[in-house]
This record gives sequence, C-alpha cells and structure tokens, in this order.
Amino acid sequence: MGHDFVPTHGWLRAIPVDATDAPPALVWPNEGIEGVRLSDAGEALSVSGEALATAWRVLNSDRYAQVEYAGRRYTLVVQIEDVTDLWPTAP
Repeated sequence: MGHDFVPTHGWLRAIPVDATDAPPALVWPNEGIEGVRLSDAGEALSVSGEALATAWRVLNSDRYAQVEYAGRRYTLVVQIEDVTDLWPTAP
C-alpha cells in the first residue's frame, strides 16, 4: 500500500555496549560504509546515503539490535529531523 520511508539525511551515534549471546544484527565493515566508521560516531555524526539507510534498516527491524564493528559491539541511535523527537543542532 505505502512505501517504506528512507531518510536522506540524519545523525548517527554508535554507543559501545557489552555483547549479548545473540549474534549481531549486522557486521559493519571495518572500512566503513561510504567512509562512515562506527568508531567515528561516538558523538552524533552527520550521515546520508547507504550508511544512513543501513543504520535505519537495522533499527527499524529491532531498536535494541547490536552491530559489530572492529570486534566491538555497538547499539545505534539514528536521529532524523522532523521524524525523531530529538536531533543535534547543525554545526
């Protein structure tokens, strides 16, 4: 009936967490996705393109999903202006 919403711009934050027994929802490539590495997203990082679409898909499948990057587990936060209730101010 409708189309899945895919944002074009947003903010990504990757928060290190202790791994659970469950496998990660996704293994984020060490080289990043379009140059976006989770190690750079400790603070809100402006993202777009495939990196944002990937994080959006993961969170829409399970908001508590863990993602593995460079041997560490992270939980992701994606903030989209006019969609999520909070977002960082533009630099």
